Amino acid sequence: MGTVMSGLLIGILVARTVSGLVAAAVGWRAVFALAAVAMLVLAATLRRRPPAFRRPHRSPTEACCARFCSSSAPNRSCASGCSWALLAAGHTSVVLLIVGIVALDLGVQGLHISNQSAIYALSAEARSRLTTAYMVSCFLGGAILSALSTSLYASAGWSAVCILGGITAVIALLSWVMSFFALRVGGAQRGEPGLAPAD
Repeated sequence: MGTVMSGLLIGILVARTVSGLVAAAVGWRAVFALAAVAMLVLAATLRRRPPAFRRPHRSPTEACCARFCSSSAPNRSCASGCSWALLAAGHTSVVLLIVGIVALDLGVQGLHISNQSAIYALSAEARSRLTTAYMVSCFLGGAILSALSTSLYASAGWSAVCILGGITAVIALLSWVMSFFALRVGGAQRGEPGLAPAD
């Protein structure tokens, strides 16, 4: 998942730069033509050599515990939250604003990878449904908070928007931690190996 998302995000960043250069040189229509050709090449490649798929052999609770212990998801949540402090300070400093934007993007994309890895470990047979539920939740939350941020910026300014972002990050982190411990306690009660509470 990390490899896939890294390739996706690098592609997005490079595409923005390349599309800007191409549009400036030969016009915006050429950008869409190149994108169409690239998608056709990718489709032909995937048809000839589809990616291999391996089924996970861990229970849902074990998967969640493994993600908590072995990944840096809590650190990524903290990075997302702390980035809002930098963005608030960026009201008077372009450098801090840029650093805050980079920190926020890295934290959000890192969480995106961790979230997808965790939900895909729940059921190999339900990946389409899991992806649909996850992405709908992400975009719905983004749309709601975008609307709130717009109204808040008009009424209270940039600092209020950053406070809202920080509060949202803290709520997300607390919800994630509570879900982890709830799953761990449930797994221990069901007698799943490796999930017994510590003495």
